[in-house]
Formats: sequence, C-alpha cells, structure tokens
Amino acid sequence: RVRLSKPDSNRQYWFREESWIELSEEEEAKELKYQQSLKQWRHERLAQLRGALTYEHRIVAFLDVLGWKSAIHRSDHDDEVMRDLGMVLHALLEEKDRIGGLNFQRQRTAYRYALAVPSEVMVTQFSDSVVVSVGTADEEHAHRALVGALLGIVDRLLELGLVVRGGVAEGKVVHTDKLVFGPALNAAYDLEQTATFPRIILDHALASQLSDGYSLTDDFGQQVGIVRAWREAPDGKLFYNFLRPIVGDFGEVYTRKQVSMLRDIVVARLSESHPHAVTQKYEWLAEYLNCVVEEEALVDIEPIALAAGS
Repeated sequence: RVRLSKPDSNRQYWFREESWIELSEEEEAKELKYQQSLKQWRHERLAQLRGALTYEHRIVAFLDVLGWKSAIHRSDHDDEVMRDLGMVLHALLEEKDRIGGLNFQRQRTAYRYALAVPSEVMVTQFSDSVVVSVGTADEEHAHRALVGALLGIVDRLLELGLVVRGGVAEGKVVHTDKLVFGPALNAAYDLEQTATFPRIILDHALASQLSDGYSLTDDFGQQVGIVRAWREAPDGKLFYNFLRPIVGDFGEVYTRKQVSMLRDIVVARLSESHPHAVTQKYEWLAEYLNCVVEEEALVDIEPIALAAGS
C-alpha cells in the first residue's frame, strides 16, 4: 500500500489493487495504525535475525567450474551451449537437493536411535560457483560429509564433461540456506585462486586432520574399501584425489569409471586450440590421469600422450 498526498487537498489517497482510492478519516487512521505495527514487526524481526547471526567453526570448500566464462561468451551465439550451461546448473541444484536429503536422513536416524545429531552439510550455489561447509564438532563425520559432498559434485560435473578448481579451509563462517560469509570462505576462495590447475586443494592447517583415511562400509556394515581422498602433487599441495579416492575392490571399479570419463574430456580438449594457460591445465590433468593409470595397473586404458617438455 502506498499513500499519496494531493497538492490541492488535505486528503490522503492510498494505492490498493492497482488503483488510487480515497479513504475516510476513520479508514485512514486504521491504515496508519496498521502501517506502524507492520514497521514495528519488521524492526523486531530484523533484530531477531541480527541476534541469531553467529560465526560457526566449519570446514569450507569453495569450488569453481573451469571454462565457465568462455562458455558464457559462446552461448551468446549458440543456443546449444546455453542449454548445456543450464543443464550444468540444474545438475548442481540436484546435487544440492541430494545433500539436503542426506542431512534429513542423518537427523532422522540420530533422533530414532538417540544419537547426537551430526553437523548439517550446507551447500550454496551461485552461477558456476559452489560453497560447501560442514561443522567440525565431530571430526570424523566432518571429513566423511565433506568428501561425500565433493565426490557427488565432481562426479556430476565429470559426467557433463566439466572439471572444477577449488580450495578447502577451516575457520569461522556464517552459512545458512540464504547467507554465506566469513573468514573461512575468504580463505577457501583465496586457495582456489592459487590452485592454478583443475584441482581442489587443501589448506595445510587441515592436512594433519584430513590426510588419514577412513573405512567405507556397505548397508550391512561390511568394509568395502578405505577412503583416502587427498593426494600430494609434485608442488607439495594436497588436492582432492577424485580419480582414486577409494582403495579396495569397490575403489577399482570407481577409479576405472572416473579415469574413462576424464580421459575423454582431456583428449577432446587437448585436440582443440586454446590459449597456452588453458592447455597447461588439461596437460596437468593428463599427467595426473597417467600417474593413476600406472599406479593402478589399468593396462586396458591407454595413457594420454603428451608432447615432450609439456
């Protein structure tokens, strides 16, 4: 409702239902009283929201899709590229909903068996960037939840022919379904900027906490593998080992799938003409893939040939 004063009249006009109407003095008094109460409610509501804002100690991952900016430029003249980008964002939203569903299942299980409720995994997606965070009250759960979220997001993007770069840090952050900000987010973003290649790098302060693996079990509690999600690169940085995060029989099946998808992406990109800086990123991925193929003795998968000195 909007009030309008006419220059040639002391009367007040109110905008309702797409038209201006004149109110009687009694109606206007009621309207003014309503507006005042609404203003007071908003003031109290904002005060409650302000009081509820508090930093939590969380592990935060900031992820960015490689090649998004150039794809946006191409989409200006190619509707198919535009539709591909839309499907990528749709996949990220689906992954966010999946993680939200897992949060609900964990909370329901905790309530049913009188267990402590684990920290909720929060996910925020804007354009081609994704922020994932998890509370650190239970260190093992935090690691499992973080790796589970990264695994799902990276897998979905690989299926769509895309790779990510990111950083993982720990510290203070506010992360709700509508807000995300804080020193830990800044630290994760800064790490992403230094990652250089398509990898999700881990802050060294977290290395001692997260570098050890943990058991992966099936629905019957039987161990099917060991998760060792972090790998050291030649430059000393620890990064998310998305080709081989799981050791064991199940891990071999998973690694073959990942290697096959990544190989198709890298071979296709290296056959195209790109600026040198972009080519270097895919050459790094090729070297990583070749190392995993050799370590896992995947004799049926051909390594990617690289030019000497690349």
